[in-house]
Amino acid sequence: MDFLKGLPTVWDETHGLAGEVGKYVVEVRRHGQNWYLAAITDRQARELPVPLKFLGAGDWKVTRWEDAPDADQNPEHLVQE
Repeated sequence: MDFLKGLPTVWDETHGLAGEVGKYVVEVRRHGQNWYLAAITDRQARELPVPLKFLGAGDWKVTRWEDAPDADQNPEHLVQE
Protein backbone atom coordinates (compact mmCIF):
# COMPACT_ATOMS: atom_id res chain seq x y z
CA MET A 1 0.00 0.00 0.00
CA ASP A 2 2.90 2.41 0.62
CA PHE A 3 3.78 2.11 -3.05
CA LEU A 4 0.26 3.03 -4.19
CA LYS A 5 -0.10 5.87 -1.66
CA GLY A 6 2.94 7.65 -3.11
CA LEU A 7 2.03 7.18 -6.77
CA PRO A 8 0.68 10.30 -8.54
CA THR A 9 -2.56 10.08 -10.50
CA VAL A 10 -1.81 12.97 -12.89
CA TRP A 11 1.27 13.02 -15.13
CA ASP A 12 3.17 15.81 -16.92
CA GLU A 13 4.88 13.50 -19.40
CA THR A 14 4.73 9.83 -20.48
CA HIS A 15 7.12 7.90 -22.75
CA GLY A 16 7.26 4.29 -23.89
CA LEU A 17 10.87 3.05 -23.73
CA ALA A 18 10.62 -0.55 -24.87
CA GLY A 19 8.12 -3.29 -25.45
CA GLU A 20 6.93 -6.26 -27.41
CA VAL A 21 3.19 -6.87 -27.78
CA GLY A 22 2.03 -9.64 -25.49
CA LYS A 23 5.45 -9.98 -23.83
CA TYR A 24 6.55 -6.84 -21.97
CA VAL A 25 6.42 -3.06 -21.77
CA VAL A 26 8.67 -0.43 -20.18
CA GLU A 27 7.48 3.15 -19.74
CA VAL A 28 8.38 6.26 -17.79
CA ARG A 29 6.19 9.03 -16.48
CA ARG A 30 7.09 12.38 -14.97
CA HIS A 31 5.25 14.24 -12.23
CA GLY A 32 6.96 17.53 -11.43
CA GLN A 33 10.68 16.82 -11.01
CA ASN A 34 10.14 13.11 -10.26
CA TRP A 35 10.30 10.32 -12.82
CA TYR A 36 8.53 6.97 -12.39
CA LEU A 37 9.71 4.00 -14.40
CA ALA A 38 7.55 0.89 -14.71
CA ALA A 39 8.06 -2.44 -16.43
CA ILE A 40 5.68 -5.36 -16.67
CA THR A 41 6.19 -8.72 -18.33
CA ASP A 42 4.24 -11.85 -19.07
CA ARG A 43 4.87 -14.87 -16.89
CA GLN A 44 8.37 -15.30 -18.33
CA ALA A 45 11.13 -13.84 -16.16
CA ARG A 46 13.45 -11.59 -18.15
CA GLU A 47 16.04 -8.86 -17.80
CA LEU A 48 15.20 -5.72 -19.73
CA PRO A 49 17.74 -3.10 -20.75
CA VAL A 50 16.33 0.33 -19.90
CA PRO A 51 17.85 3.43 -21.52
CA LEU A 52 17.95 6.28 -18.98
CA LYS A 53 18.88 9.13 -21.35
CA PHE A 54 15.56 10.85 -20.58
CA LEU A 55 16.92 11.72 -17.11
CA GLY A 56 19.66 14.00 -18.40
CA ALA A 57 22.88 14.74 -16.56
CA GLY A 58 23.08 14.88 -12.78
CA ASP A 59 22.82 12.74 -9.68
CA TRP A 60 19.61 10.79 -9.21
CA LYS A 61 18.17 8.97 -6.20
CA VAL A 62 16.25 5.75 -6.85
CA THR A 63 13.64 3.89 -4.84
CA ARG A 64 13.02 0.52 -6.44
CA TRP A 65 10.01 -1.72 -5.97
CA GLU A 66 10.02 -5.21 -7.41
CA ASP A 67 8.24 -8.52 -7.04
CA ALA A 68 9.28 -10.46 -3.95
CA PRO A 69 10.86 -13.91 -4.45
CA ASP A 70 7.50 -15.52 -3.64
CA ALA A 71 5.50 -13.29 -6.02
CA ASP A 72 4.46 -16.29 -8.12
CA GLN A 73 2.49 -17.52 -5.09
CA ASN A 74 1.76 -14.14 -3.41
CA PRO A 75 1.55 -11.50 -6.16
CA GLU A 76 0.92 -8.70 -3.67
CA HIS A 77 4.37 -9.14 -2.09
CA LEU A 78 6.89 -6.46 -3.06
CA VAL A 79 10.48 -5.70 -2.09
CA GLN A 80 11.62 -2.08 -1.70
CA GLU A 81 15.22 -1.03 -2.11
